[in-house]
Amino acid sequence: MRNGLFAEAGVSVLWNRPKFEDNGSDVNFLNEFGIGYQFKSNWHVTAKFEHISNASTASHNAGTNAYGLAIGRTF
Repeated sequence: MRNGLFAEAGVSVLWNRPKFEDNGSDVNFLNEFGIGYQFKSNWHVTAKFEHISNASTASHNAGTNAYGLAIGRTF
């Protein structure tokens, strides 16, 4: 297992019912970007930016942003 800095990115397709408030679609997209550090002990920490919206696939697109901190262990 290597230790040190890393970057990550991901996209998830979400189906939700009822629709989010001010959002005209049941289908939304969650985009994630993060930068983190992997420790020698197999623990890691990641600072993340996330955005969820319907990517303008419907007339109403009330997207939202979030910032997070993730802690995990590789096994």
